[in-house]
Amino acid sequence: MTPQDEQLLEAIGEHLNRGRDGRLESVMAERTGLSAVRSWQRVNALLDDAEAWAAYPIVMGVLRSRRDRGRRCAA
Repeated sequence: MTPQDEQLLEAIGEHLNRGRDGRLESVMAERTGLSAVRSWQRVNALLDDAEAWAAYPIVMGVLRSRRDRGRRCAA
């Protein structure tokens, strides 16, 4: 997991604690320099990363449940 990945997960964790203010993607871009699409691609890859799970278990659990819910709806 890179420092950029850590910044990404920290931004998401802070967003989850604050509630939805609609700025998540802009905050992710400010902190990491990644586009929204690339940020979500990294998040999806991190869902398979044991180091990310060890460092951010709650954030990762929320993200996985949201991804899985989206997959069930699309099926």
